[in-house]
Amino acid sequence: ENTEQAPGMLNLRLSGKVFEEGGNFSIGSAAVRYSPYKSYVGINVPSTEDNSRVPLMYTSKDNTIQFAAVNQEGKPLANKNIKIELYKLNWRWWWDYGNDNVSNYVSRSYNKPVSTYSVSTDQAGKASKTLNINNNEWGRYYIRVKDKESGHTSGQVAYFRRSDWYGTMAKSMGGADLLNFILCTATASSFKSPM
Repeated sequence: ENTEQAPGMLNLRLSGKVFEEGGNFSIGSAAVRYSPYKSYVGINVPSTEDNSRVPLMYTSKDNTIQFAAVNQEGKPLANKNIKIELYKLNWRWWWDYGNDNVSNYVSRSYNKPVSTYSVSTDQAGKASKTLNINNNEWGRYYIRVKDKESGHTSGQVAYFRRSDWYGTMAKSMGGADLLNFILCTATASSFKSPM
């Protein structure tokens, strides 16, 4: 029984075929829900930009991440102890392979979380944690949440952009160059003024 690799609730489909002496046969099937865990945790990472592919937040600002814990039937669990791990991911260039395969990254022995926190759920089965990443530590992070009792884990990749990104860029590029950069990288439908 290897439930460590099951991501969550499973639907098992069982089927059988029985042959009779005369050559006829009967087929039967049934679907069964199987829960490899007694409880589950989930994560909700907000994004400051609607058009971002992954949640995007700013450094040197408070960013509140939300968590939830439920039982096998999906009912909220109060007073559930949740472990939060924050991993800094290496930068991926545009030619890298598409899937992040974060599970392999996190399970490697040389990758240690940069921060670890613990929270407990309230009566509604919810909890939150405020993260404030230093400006110099901008980049991609994997936020992993684990139910300490059942072992179920969930996670989300998020990008923390320098909160002074536009200001720093404007100072180094100059007015006309910055305007040209913004116009070249924005489409007419998604343009938002950085100022």
